[in-house]
This record gives sequence, structure tokens and C-alpha cells, in this order.
Amino acid sequence: MTQAPGTTPTLAIKTLPAFKPLILPARYKAAHGGRGGAKSHFFAELMVDKCYERDELRAVCIREVQYSLKDSVHQLICDKIEKFKLGWFFQISLEAIVGLNGTQQPPVP
Repeated sequence: MTQAPGTTPTLAIKTLPAFKPLILPARYKAAHGGRGGAKSHFFAELMVDKCYERDELRAVCIREVQYSLKDSVHQLICDKIEKFKLGWFFQISLEAIVGLNGTQQPPVP
């Protein structure tokens, strides 16, 4: 994490060149392709970063059907929160992931 005086720290996220256009502001973001392309990991890290830096953001991350919450994007987002050591900032439950700044990430069945 890096931080300028009087600002929220930013996370040090490494972005593959193919994902650089997805960093630009947009209401909806999507990527398609086969397995193993790091798409879910990129979007999970981007979501954690944006929910950490912006107040009251409501975001949802959707991917293919998963048959348990353990295997879902919810678990991946929880893993990214742990990776960036932001467990103190997010309250995690099965119903939602809520940030101290009011951000919400409801899981999608």
C-alpha cells in the first residue's frame, strides 16, 4: 500500500497488459475467454481496491455457476481481502462484504 498525505492508501496491484483497458472508468466491466486467464483474480483485486478507496460503492462480481459458496467469487474476494491485509476494513458474512466506508458487495447466487 502507498499513501499520499491526507488520502486513502492505494493498493499495489500488478495488472497484466491485457487488462489495462479495464482499469479505465466504466459503469460495467466484463471479460470473456477460457479458464486460467486470470480474469476472476483481476476483477476480484480491482473490486477490493475500488471498494477500499471509494465511499458507499455498491459492486457485484459475477462469474460462471458455482455449486457452493466456498467455490464462488465470494471466496475469491475474501482471499484478496486477506492478501491485501484489509480484514480490519471489511466485515465479511455469507450475506455481504461491507466496508467501513459503506461499500457493499453482495454475493450473487
